[in-house]
Amino acid sequence: MTRFNATGYIAHFNPPEGQELGNVLDVVDWHPETGKALVVDPTAGGLRTATSYANFSHLEETDVIIGTLPGGGWRLAWKQVGNEPVLVEPIPGWLIARSGFAHPVTTNLTGGYGEALDPDEASLIDPGETP
Repeated sequence: MTRFNATGYIAHFNPPEGQELGNVLDVVDWHPETGKALVVDPTAGGLRTATSYANFSHLEETDVIIGTLPGGGWRLAWKQVGNEPVLVEPIPGWLIARSGFAHPVTTNLTGGYGEALDPDEASLIDPGETP
């Protein structure tokens, strides 16, 4: 799934020993003197440079939302496994990213199956098309 934030960057951290996945935190600002990436430290109750964590790995660019548009009757369709019907969902709106991409806003990402469905894995259905 696509991730957005206000700065356009996320900080990756190596996993603690014995775990497979590390943390990912939004970069919320930049230090005014050093220019280093700042993340929220909930334990300390403030901002901290990402590089001050011993397990800091790297920064990754992410997208920034610069606008929205109405859905215009577009829909998303996910193919289901086995005999399940195709899951179709209306797109009530679009998030317009700084990169130029339009990302669909969905209404029910679980589809009643208890797991999140990624809009990037769905087929786009135009307003006049039947799934």
